[in-house]
Amino acid sequence: MIVDLRIYTYKPNAFRRFLAGYEKEGFALTSKHLGKTLGIFTSDSGVMNRTFQFFAYESEDHRDTCRRGMLSDPAWFEFIRKDADAIREQTSRLLDPLPGSPFGGSAPGAPIPDAAQPGAKRLFEMTVYETKPDRTDAAAALLNDRGIAAMNGAGHGVVGAFRIFNGDEDRLLTLSVHASVAARHAAQARLRDSDDGKAFLGDFAPMLRGRTSDYLNAPDYSPMR
Repeated sequence: MIVDLRIYTYKPNAFRRFLAGYEKEGFALTSKHLGKTLGIFTSDSGVMNRTFQFFAYESEDHRDTCRRGMLSDPAWFEFIRKDADAIREQTSRLLDPLPGSPFGGSAPGAPIPDAAQPGAKRLFEMTVYETKPDRTDAAAALLNDRGIAAMNGAGHGVVGAFRIFNGDEDRLLTLSVHASVAARHAAQARLRDSDDGKAFLGDFAPMLRGRTSDYLNAPDYSPMR
């Protein structure tokens, strides 16, 4: 399995218009043609006016077949024609789930939270870890073997843990979910204070060159929200 993370940055004055059009027409088209939709998110920190779309595929060949099908659908071109001027930048990152990743891994852990309770809004956090070039394999193994369990034990709801394998290869990525910003901060404090968390962070931090986190919101139509 691979996951295609597509990040779009929009012009501020066109962002809300695009979101409305995507909810009305675009989401049905991508759901029809592309792989399993894990989640659709908007930025709540970092660079604003962004969407993050996670699509899962059986393989790169499956992804290519799905995308060719979408690009042959006249309805897709009619949709993008309406708001083609809204997008400033788009990037795609292919993610390889770590074996212990709850989503996509070969030995799934805790059940993936597919949706919030009615009326509830949860906070998602996407963290990218930039590793030292000669430590990427070791960092991925450590995150898989000890990090996911330590984070979940502290209260981080880890949805997935991945290795980026097209561009930015020396990077790992996690997606986690929390009830609120306060709950996220409390989980991070527990991670730093717990024995498992201290041991993991103590070994993991020297392997990194840096890390960035983005808070994400999920619209009501996102499969995970």
